Amino acid sequence: MTHTGTPCNPKYYPMRIQIGTLGLIFSSSVLLYFAMFYKADWIYQWMIQLLIVLGLLTIKWAAPDLPWAQVVACAATILVIHAIGHYLAIHVAVPFIFVADHAIEMLCVLLFGRRWVNKCYIPGWANKWH
Repeated sequence: MTHTGTPCNPKYYPMRIQIGTLGLIFSSSVLLYFAMFYKADWIYQWMIQLLIVLGLLTIKWAAPDLPWAQVVACAATILVIHAIGHYLAIHVAVPFIFVADHAIEMLCVLLFGRRWVNKCYIPGWANKWH
């Protein structure tokens, strides 16, 4: 049910998230292999961009009704919070990286996830953290 009480049956494919995750792991492994054994240091500067694009494509592939703008906004929020947490962990105290990780989980589930469930982009059971 959506927030208006109408029935909701979103297109959502959880197996695609698992396949996309395997694709991210494989892509990372291949890139790191080339970077280490062929001394291709240029790979490091492009790796995060590639992984972000693959992550966005995986999310969109798993939930095709999600608007691109919201998927990109979610990814940008994650990157900003992670960058701030990483900076604070280096310059202030290490526990800030853990605080940032939990803040990312809370924002994804409570802000983006709740909105996506209310808009019937994903089912309610898919909006949780472990």
